[in-house]
Amino acid sequence: TASLGKFLAPNQHLEVRSEAGERYYLCDGYATVQGPNYALAKRIQQWRAMVARSAGVRTSINIAPATFTMSVEHNNVTFAISRAVSTFEPIEVFDKWTTKSIMTLMLLHDLKHPEAAGNPEVPLATPLELMAATAVDCGVWRAGVRLG
Repeated sequence: TASLGKFLAPNQHLEVRSEAGERYYLCDGYATVQGPNYALAKRIQQWRAMVARSAGVRTSINIAPATFTMSVEHNNVTFAISRAVSTFEPIEVFDKWTTKSIMTLMLLHDLKHPEAAGNPEVPLATPLELMAATAVDCGVWRAGVRLG
């Protein structure tokens, strides 16, 4: 292809089974335009949440949908990409006020609901369920092609 296979490649999810036989699907949802430092910072944030929860600390680590934030709107490249990917069903880049509302409610849920994944008393099949339980899909997981 003209993009040398980098863009619009088939969106294939890796199936992983737990020791108990439960199925999980891994989706590479990183936007490469954000760079490796952003990806590493997000991974470290996730590791810290898993370590804190394993130490008995109630945690809240929710994955927000793609959003038109101030940093996206002020960078011509990321703004253009965000506008362009929104044309591919089922992908939707959220308005910042919608995302703020969703994430605030999810934080309150994590802090108050007795069965929230961040509650260390709630058993998880894998530590990654801490993030998967409340991650917000903006369509990237369901899209037929990988966008970045």
